[in-house]
Amino acid sequence: DIVYVEAFAQKCAVITVYGPFEVKMGISGMEALPGEGFVRCHRSHLVSLRFIGSISKTSVALDGGKSI
Repeated sequence: DIVYVEAFAQKCAVITVYGPFEVKMGISGMEALPGEGFVRCHRSHLVSLRFIGSISKTSVALDGGKSI
């Protein structure tokens, strides 16, 4: 149920369908966790393929209107 992960220094904001929460782990650590269906679209963003609405040259639009 993770929509995307956004890195801030050594912490990550994990945005889920239920709401956001913060973990004390870098984006590389989050990327290494078991699980399929995620793509790292930027050095600070890890996005679930399930929630991608469209991809352009400079952004990823998620279902619900959020753009990364």
